[in-house]
Amino acid sequence: MLSVKRQTSIFRPEVGGGCALRERIALLFELTAPDNLVVLPYSETRLTLIKAREEETGRFISLSDLEPLTTEFGIDVVEEIQIANLSDLIDLAKAKEMFEGWVVQFSDGQLMKLKTTWYAGIHNM
Repeated sequence: MLSVKRQTSIFRPEVGGGCALRERIALLFELTAPDNLVVLPYSETRLTLIKAREEETGRFISLSDLEPLTTEFGIDVVEEIQIANLSDLIDLAKAKEMFEGWVVQFSDGQLMKLKTTWYAGIHNM
């Protein structure tokens, strides 16, 4: 069992090492699979962690804070990126193909979905 090297307030130590969540946290996943084709083809079935949220407060938790848990249990995690401004991401959305888009979280916690031009074109959005 993997021992937790970094303790944060969301973990509690486990006897014999390892980690467990200290409080109630909702883990949100996306399922992608070859037989679940929406737009993009996938070669394998995967369950990917896309968000985590405290159930009591509704506060979102950075996925990097869950690294001990995701490493211990081999959980795939969506890539989180930091951007300086929204216009840079919009420019990227205009150029990127074979990619659906991003969920943008602003500093005040609000969320927005930004689809690529390529994806929007397929759906006549």
